Amino acid sequence: MEIREEIGMEPRVPSITRVSQKNGSLYIECEDRADKSIIIGTGGWVVGKLASRLGYKEVKVDSRLDNIIKTKMLMESNKRLDDLDDYDFVQFSKAMIHGRQPYPMMSYVLGEENLWICGFLEHYGCRPKLVHTEFIHDNVKRAYNNTDFLRVDCDLSPYRDRLHEMVGYVLTEHGSDNTPVMMGLFEKSLEQKNDAILVEPMMFYCMDHWRAKRFSKKRFKTNVFSGTDMNRAYMVERVLNWSFLGLIEPTDAARIVHSHWPNDSEIIKVEKREIDQFSRSFRVGNSLRRAKEISQEAYALLKNILTGSSDHVNLKTLVAWSGGIDSTACIRMIDETGLSPDLITVMMPHIDKEEVRAKANDWELDLIELDPPPAVSELYDEVENGNIHPCGKCSSLMENTVKEYALENEYEAIVFGDLLSVGSQSIYEEEGILHLNLPAALSMPKRELIQRLDEELKVGFGCPLVNIAHERRRDAQRISVQRVLRELRAQMLDQELALEIIRDIKSQAENI
Repeated sequence: MEIREEIGMEPRVPSITRVSQKNGSLYIECEDRADKSIIIGTGGWVVGKLASRLGYKEVKVDSRLDNIIKTKMLMESNKRLDDLDDYDFVQFSKAMIHGRQPYPMMSYVLGEENLWICGFLEHYGCRPKLVHTEFIHDNVKRAYNNTDFLRVDCDLSPYRDRLHEMVGYVLTEHGSDNTPVMMGLFEKSLEQKNDAILVEPMMFYCMDHWRAKRFSKKRFKTNVFSGTDMNRAYMVERVLNWSFLGLIEPTDAARIVHSHWPNDSEIIKVEKREIDQFSRSFRVGNSLRRAKEISQEAYALLKNILTGSSDHVNLKTLVAWSGGIDSTACIRMIDETGLSPDLITVMMPHIDKEEVRAKANDWELDLIELDPPPAVSELYDEVENGNIHPCGKCSSLMENTVKEYALENEYEAIVFGDLLSVGSQSIYEEEGILHLNLPAALSMPKRELIQRLDEELKVGFGCPLVNIAHERRRDAQRISVQRVLRELRAQMLDQELALEIIRDIKSQAENI
């Protein structure tokens, strides 16, 4: 907390569950990713200074919920091994899952785009066979000195057909003595098909993208995914899936999605996964605990929404309303509890004031209108000059303006429609006012918020100011995509909704 204050970061209290030390390193486990972010700080500033001040060579920070989810995924993988007869693969996988040193096994790796899998298998004493189509330089081959390279002739695209051809080649080359194990970028984590065991190792062994990249021994740039629309779409599909499962960080995911976006985005097909109910109940429990610590009234409000009750809550409340889905759903949820909040909007220059007023009138809402702060002109200048993506700074300006009004008028709580940060960090007190990101506190995903409104609503991203940023700043689109993927990573969006919103971002760019 001292370090955060010294470097000018807002005060936040992380929920720390365990601390240990070993070999000069400090290990901190937090309840959730938002708590982890507080300790790490922007750019790792806080955790770096923490290690220096406490005299550790490094401080490692982990999320308890992430660890639990990873364990659940590994338990599911372990269970699926019971249906397989391949002794070597089963023993190798069980050792990997249980954190033991595995005995080597024989495996094929499908595609030069998966050279990292060869590095992974070599690391555990295996001698993989890489089935590849492109020319691979001897310098690269020498880096993977325990891998056999088998060059084959098959189409690069569509990627699904490419995989099918490679599987067929291996079945012919391998013979029928036993069931071959093949690892590659498959859509399922494990599948026994065509007398072969097909494995997607990131999903099956629950390895995140960062760890997978570390198994790459030599830089090798393949054109498999950059070559055609179909293959770019396949890569986007995989990244959206990894994001939902928590196997890739939003920064890396956004970079890949942005650079591989196909010309025809309609060919991208994703399978909507159900929100993990354990994660949701874990986060709601943390929110309730934090609310109870801060304010009994806040705790009662959340309980009312969760249970559909209307027990009396005496909390003078403002709802920061943008006219969008999330903040409008907040009003509906609070109204149903019997609490009558006041509605407030900062009339930023890029907001269509008449449209906002018309919406408020249609929904029979009384609206408090605030003038934008003077600093908004500087924000617009920075966006026009291509210096910043506006969302973060714009949100801060509006939040501070609403907070000043709340302080002057003795409000006790401000409700925001933010989907992040989920769990306990969605509730905090500052200068005597409760800040509540309501959907995040209840781990209530956007699809559920849409259903609560019971209206046909278009799901999109941004505003006219963001559109200007997309035009002026080269990487603004990527930053917008990253913001969407943060919500997908938290499972506040499912893959279908995330794809719909990213399509909206990309279509905005096409219309500029």
